[in-house]
Amino acid sequence: MTETCKVLLIYPPSKTQFHQSFPMGILYLAAVLEKNGYQVDILDANAEKRRLGNSQIIDYAVQTAPDLIGMTLLTPMIR
Repeated sequence: MTETCKVLLIYPPSKTQFHQSFPMGILYLAAVLEKNGYQVDILDANAEKRRLGNSQIIDYAVQTAPDLIGMTLLTPMIR
């Protein structure tokens, strides 16, 4: 029996980027991963009404215990 690899994809908080709908790029990646047998969890830490801090993101990652973490990063978010 093969165990499924758990992946957590994170859209990090930003002071320069705001959105009301989920960014499509990370959704496309999640779809490809799921199609190939991965269990995918997505955390939008930059959601307009639910912006999370670093400690909340870390707590979530510890709680969900993924095997792999991926994070998107746009140039304006680098600060």
